[in-house]
Amino acid sequence: MNRWLITGAGGQLGTDLKAALVGEEVQALGRADLDIADSTAVTRAIEDFAPDIVVNAAAYTAVDAAESDEEAAYRVNAAGPGVLATALAKHGGRLIHVSTDYVFAGDAQRPYDVDDPTGPTSAYGRTKLAGEVKRIAKRSNMGFRLRSPLGWLPISCMRETPRSAPSQLRQIHIDHCLSE
Repeated sequence: MNRWLITGAGGQLGTDLKAALVGEEVQALGRADLDIADSTAVTRAIEDFAPDIVVNAAAYTAVDAAESDEEAAYRVNAAGPGVLATALAKHGGRLIHVSTDYVFAGDAQRPYDVDDPTGPTSAYGRTKLAGEVKRIAKRSNMGFRLRSPLGWLPISCMRETPRSAPSQLRQIHIDHCLSE
């Protein structure tokens, strides 16, 4: 059995993840419980719980507000994933980092592939991309990056994809979910 730490557990994705991981050993921390940009707090949480997997569901998701307060968005969307990745690189464990399709330019004539060139046009997209870059810079083989066109998907929309993904998060069958 894996030990799961969910950040951003009070949000939509965090709430669905808690429900999906019933029966697993889970520590679910919301914004009031853990500031993911605070390296001391993150290190303490990881040392105390010793998770095998951290799912970063924390995000500054106020897309319009990010335009006027990019610094606040950067703290959560970019600095936070970097802090998580640094702590996990030191203490072990994998990071599942949830991102968004806002990291792309938005002008494609087909659905984006995860490895398509990025080109965010908004503060929200720039900060989410910076979070991906910080996670990769710290330890590129430590986990997974999920980019969702909705920012999150209900658990009912998840099904198997890569065999290397943890079984509870082998996912995302987006086409089916978006058509429902």
